[in-house]
Amino acid sequence: MSDKNKLPETFSPMGAEFKKPYMEFEFEGEIFRLENLKGGHNGRTAKACKANPPVWDEEKQRWVVKIENNLIDIDLESQSEASKSIPGNKSFLKKMKITSNPRRSYKSIGYLISTTRNKEEPPSYPIDCEFYMYIRVKVPGKPSLINMKPFKLMANGLEEWPPRVGTVYTHDDHVELYPEWIPFATYFMKPIVRILPGDETILTEVFQLDDHNIERQGFFSSIINWLT
Repeated sequence: MSDKNKLPETFSPMGAEFKKPYMEFEFEGEIFRLENLKGGHNGRTAKACKANPPVWDEEKQRWVVKIENNLIDIDLESQSEASKSIPGNKSFLKKMKITSNPRRSYKSIGYLISTTRNKEEPPSYPIDCEFYMYIRVKVPGKPSLINMKPFKLMANGLEEWPPRVGTVYTHDDHVELYPEWIPFATYFMKPIVRILPGDETILTEVFQLDDHNIERQGFFSSIINWLT
């Protein structure tokens, strides 16, 4: 095995920006379609995605790298073309902001799964990548919405990490969003918004970060997110 194919022992924090050719969501029984969405870290000062060293997973019988994903950041208000199909009586939806949920209990976690099946061999590429994502959706004047159950993003057969520009992630789950601060909402409410499955997330820029350009949370925000 060449050194080029081996996974490194450590990974630098990384960031990326992406585009979504379309995204469809259901609100009040009506389907809305957004076109050519752009998102991601929206610059190089956002909180990074951090990867742990590879470890052997006895259940999977594979080498696995665990990752914390903080990538999602979509500001619809700055993308008027993306939301042009939303009618005037629902214009408040054009100010929607979708971000990774920062709360400790809703962290988006992912895994890089090596093709290496032998514990005695070093982990190597290609790798399969799967993320289990939690998001927060906010519209001015409305309660924030979150998904209580993670949805899965997948990209298989990656030959490097960070993944190269053009890497495509897909998801096959309905994403059901409920008011964030209503306990047990899933038991007695219908979801306020449902994001439909089948769209793609395509990386348009990928960059590595270091401790000098990783965004730091404010003290009180950090405490609230940690406690919740």
